[in-house]
Amino acid sequence: MNKSWYSRKVLWIIFFLSFLQSAGTSQSVKEFNSENLFDVIDYIESQSELVFNFDPDLIGEFRFTGQIDLRDRDTMLPGLFFNFPIEYRLVDNTVILFSSKPGKYTFCGTVRDKESKAGIPYVNIFLATMNQGVYSEDDGGFEWTFDAYKNQKISISHIGYKELEIPVVEINQDDCLDIYLELDEGLFSEEIIVKSYILDGISEGQEYSSLDLDYGLLLDRSTFLEGDVLKSIQLLPGISSSDESASNLNIRGSTPDQNLIIWEDAVLYEPGHVFGMISALNPFVIGEVNVYKGVFNSKYDNRVGGVVDISLTDSVTDKIHGGFGTTLSEAHGYIEFPLIENKLSVLAAGRKTINALFDSPTLVRYTSKVFQNSKIDDEKEEVELGDLAAQQNLDYYDINSKLIYNPHSSVSLEASYFKSKNDFSYSTQLIDDRLYTNDILSYNSSAFHGAVRLKYNERGEIRAGYSYSDYDNNYGNSIIEFGDELVEENNITNGISDQTLYLENEWQINQEFNATVGVNRNKKKVGFSFLSMNDFEPELEDVSNITADFWNTYSNFKFNNKSLSIDGGIKLIRFDQANSLVISPRLNAQFALSPFFKLKVATGIFQQYISQLKDFGDNDLGLNTNVWIIDNEELDNTFIESKKISAGVIFQRKGWMVDMEAYYNKIEGLTTLASFLQSGIELEDDFYYGNASSRGIDVLVKKSFPLNTSWIKYSLSKGAYIFDDIEEDPFPASNDQMHTFSILNNWRFKDLTFLASYHYKTGLPFSEPSYIDQPEDDDYYFLVYEDLNQSRLKDYHRIDLGISYHPEIKRLPFQIELSCSVINVLNNTNTFSREFYLADLDDTDGIPEWYEIEKQLLQRTLLMSFRAFW
Repeated sequence: MNKSWYSRKVLWIIFFLSFLQSAGTSQSVKEFNSENLFDVIDYIESQSELVFNFDPDLIGEFRFTGQIDLRDRDTMLPGLFFNFPIEYRLVDNTVILFSSKPGKYTFCGTVRDKESKAGIPYVNIFLATMNQGVYSEDDGGFEWTFDAYKNQKISISHIGYKELEIPVVEINQDDCLDIYLELDEGLFSEEIIVKSYILDGISEGQEYSSLDLDYGLLLDRSTFLEGDVLKSIQLLPGISSSDESASNLNIRGSTPDQNLIIWEDAVLYEPGHVFGMISALNPFVIGEVNVYKGVFNSKYDNRVGGVVDISLTDSVTDKIHGGFGTTLSEAHGYIEFPLIENKLSVLAAGRKTINALFDSPTLVRYTSKVFQNSKIDDEKEEVELGDLAAQQNLDYYDINSKLIYNPHSSVSLEASYFKSKNDFSYSTQLIDDRLYTNDILSYNSSAFHGAVRLKYNERGEIRAGYSYSDYDNNYGNSIIEFGDELVEENNITNGISDQTLYLENEWQINQEFNATVGVNRNKKKVGFSFLSMNDFEPELEDVSNITADFWNTYSNFKFNNKSLSIDGGIKLIRFDQANSLVISPRLNAQFALSPFFKLKVATGIFQQYISQLKDFGDNDLGLNTNVWIIDNEELDNTFIESKKISAGVIFQRKGWMVDMEAYYNKIEGLTTLASFLQSGIELEDDFYYGNASSRGIDVLVKKSFPLNTSWIKYSLSKGAYIFDDIEEDPFPASNDQMHTFSILNNWRFKDLTFLASYHYKTGLPFSEPSYIDQPEDDDYYFLVYEDLNQSRLKDYHRIDLGISYHPEIKRLPFQIELSCSVINVLNNTNTFSREFYLADLDDTDGIPEWYEIEKQLLQRTLLMSFRAFW
């Protein structure tokens, strides 16, 4: 019995001692999960004899995750500051903190496939937080010297492999390493997103089957068309330009005015220079481009075509970045620098034409194409013979700027500004004549966006902002007698102001479900004026100003797991002046049947309240004659509506990718005032209502090799107009091209990148006159068109070649790049317009005949660029 009592006593003593030890351990060791570093230091001071001495600004908003063991200072203190740019010195019980300085490191090795042990070329090895990095060579080898903080990590990534991170402090600077990457068998991520859609830098987006362009990476890895952003998206299937311009985009049968171009959440109504031939968007400061060909997020403004959403950098930089350079058409420069470390940074960029310095061969090609059959083209022979003195000037520039301020880890403020200005003038004087003519055309765009983001907890964020966009297009023609006496003057002006104030709230409900609710107030003002005056007729003036106010209330949700992704949204559109309320729903779903194969389907209803009239207020230059208008309550229809549906599949495995998508779009509410009939066609009435449809299949086939990427894009499509009062049967849309085919190859060899491409398109439709008619007892003759758009131009063929050189010169403090491209290498003649007019050139019997006017696309055109950047 005594033995049993002693046994129980010993057990109680052991239990009690164990409890004390456990209690002591629990007090000495504590886990932290994303706790503010201030709070962690307070805990250590309260539970130990240590006292910390530091500047509060040094700690900032750093958060610590990990374990604190008060029993082992030697392990605790290094672990506490390992992930922060902070050094410490321990003096007795005082811990003195100070900011660490970046050190110089040399990192070399060979990146290999873990299974085959073969070297992997063009692996991205970088410090993401400091915008530094290199690519591995053809054999996978690399050597890199860089400055970094001790707490930073090097990321090693390549499409198709799992990303690897190596802490800077673990680098062995004496030896070069063999680094092995594991193949990522699931080329679809958790969000079933396809990476490297065409090239490195183009991938599937996060929502609504968008395509995202990481523009910095795309410029670094490819060479094409001077990096023009609006021309580069024409590499994607279903997107083209029937007149080879940058800004006149056709997205799945849409006309340019039906597409929405967004810059930093502000609408751009004219995103081009040189009358749309090149983009007005500086490619060297663009961070990301999101392209929607079909269904898109309900937060965007109301359009029935596609969306191109362009944004600058969205993070505060901690270093000075910049660059400068030139092409054959413009010079450019940019700089990005911090004002307050980790809190405030500024970006500023600008481009300006160098046309005043010399006759740029590129601009000569562009303007020759643009001015075809205009006053300038008609008078060229007289100028060459010396009978007419002529002078023309072309000038343009654009600027981009952005300020980002993060006063707190949960608060972000930003402000962005864009301006594009384009001026053209043409003056003539007949030799020994006292009169001279002057044509001046100016079109300008500006945009501003300001926003604040507040993250109120780990799952919720509020965003509020204001955007403003302005566009004006002014044409003036005057005849002046020497002595500045005005003989005749004509002026046409078209302007738009677009303002939006918005508020939205986003919740991350759980890992798989996200929801957003928002509202915005949008005001559009569109003005048009026409003024004509001369010595012989009274002054004629026509002024129109229309204002439209909209309330847009919208909601979006996203469900996402390994095999299923669903995006849905709805928008309520209140048009105040028309007293109308419209519902606009949309849905997009993707289902992964395997890690290599997925299905996708989308549908939605979309509206548009602003559009363009074609050739309204024609001018002698024949340029920028389309006029923006707002559909209003005076019309039977106050908006255009589009119903969209699409379905497709994506397959990707072992370097192959096939994307095939069929679509059908129906647009209702078009009028004959819209820009779809060729010039010169006269109808019985000026105004008809009708519909349009576009259907087709977009196909992309891509194969990636270690040193090159090849892809084919093909679109089979049919666009038609349905105007029963004009023609009983549907007739082809003016931008209808049944077959569009391109094959492209992009090679990389050491410091060189090559691009070769071939493009084919079915000829555009046009209307051929049937006969000449003359009303009874009238000297007026006109052409009769019995069939609209039933004839076709010759098919389109073009071959382009490009090369860029991007050497790594270690002794230079910056990088350089040279590129050269030739458009239409074989100088094929491609026609994009054929129109007809009546004239009695023989001047014999007074009865006119019809003649045709054709416009050709670009002849062989040289593009060159140089840039230096750091």
